[in-house]
Amino acid sequence: DKWKDLDVSDSDEEQQPKKAKEVKPVPVKAESPKDAVGSAWNSSNYHWEEQKLDEWGRTRFRELITADVLRSEFSWNEGLRLDVDFTFGVSSLDGEAWTHIRKGKSVLGYNFEVQLTFVGKVTAGSSREEEISGVLTADVMVDNRPDVDIELKVGNHLPFAKIIVSKVSEAFNAILAQFVSDLDEKARNQQKKVETQSPIDTKTVEDAPKATVIPKSHFGGRVQVGGHNPEGLRLA
Repeated sequence: DKWKDLDVSDSDEEQQPKKAKEVKPVPVKAESPKDAVGSAWNSSNYHWEEQKLDEWGRTRFRELITADVLRSEFSWNEGLRLDVDFTFGVSSLDGEAWTHIRKGKSVLGYNFEVQLTFVGKVTAGSSREEEISGVLTADVMVDNRPDVDIELKVGNHLPFAKIIVSKVSEAFNAILAQFVSDLDEKARNQQKKVETQSPIDTKTVEDAPKATVIPKSHFGGRVQVGGHNPEGLRLA
């Protein structure tokens, strides 16, 4: 195998790699209901109250996907260290995000369909480098394990191709976990903003100016009260 017995020592002339974000495996857990902080009108946070965050969710998810060069490493052939660097691009991303309150609990929700591309390389020190690229499609929904499909188009001949696919999957799951965390923070900040808004200055019915009521007879005309028409006769 041409990947065996490689010289993986670093060369003094080797260029410094582009700064990358190390990928660590992060399980995506279902969000448990949390103590809610609802609007002022929602007594004891008992009634249904929903915040729609679709536009924010799509924008933020896209930002996280494309923000960094992602890096991972693994060992091959009895200790040979290999580095994987790649970036995601967004081909399509659609879905929705929300949070709702019911019976004193706050629950996050999201549902996205994404198609991504990824491009990068696998390196073994300064001895060897291979280009990789592929496509990732995923359906992600709250309370469900992400349904992720990855096709490695360039680099699929490599003996460790399955490991590369697993590293790409780990990177996507880490991004999704960060998105869920950001969604939770966004929902809380949104609610605090509502709570700190000044209440509308309203007057009670008792405080409102009272209109002058002109008494009328059952004939429909204006009635003189007091004065020279004590019998309440209709006036012209």
